[in-house]
Amino acid sequence: MKKKTTEPKVFASESVLREKREEIKEMEAALSGGRADRDIIHRNDKIQEPDLLKHEINKRKRFIQENTPKKLTGVDANKAYKRVKEIAEQLREKMPNAKLFNQRYPSSSDRASKTQDFERAVQQQMEFQKPETQRMVAEYRHLVAKLDPANSSMRNIEALRRAR
Repeated sequence: MKKKTTEPKVFASESVLREKREEIKEMEAALSGGRADRDIIHRNDKIQEPDLLKHEINKRKRFIQENTPKKLTGVDANKAYKRVKEIAEQLREKMPNAKLFNQRYPSSSDRASKTQDFERAVQQQMEFQKPETQRMVAEYRHLVAKLDPANSSMRNIEALRRAR
């Protein structure tokens, strides 16, 4: 019987969370009859279904709460940091280095070794796209987000790519 693996949670980006917070502010302003609502002439300031609007506000607040990483501390943080280091080392080995990854497509006038380098980079990138490697990437992003929730740039795996 095949063991079912669960994917680590992917947290929302800062821009999505910011957008949800702005939506909440707009809805709360509409509920309280904010300044923008009073400036409109001949407007009925009564919201027809305030309970529905409150429900939507609560839904967005739950989304923010569930999709914001909670910082790990103590022993859990140490275990996660150790695992992040292991995964980072494995990902560095599997990723094509920056020189190979960013090279242009070879033309007919290029030397044969350049074409071979390009083919090697393509093969290495195809290996990197395999599901087990992508699960490692997802786990890395998840753990890094929990180790340092305030720094969303830490989740970017391009920082792991070797220069040469």
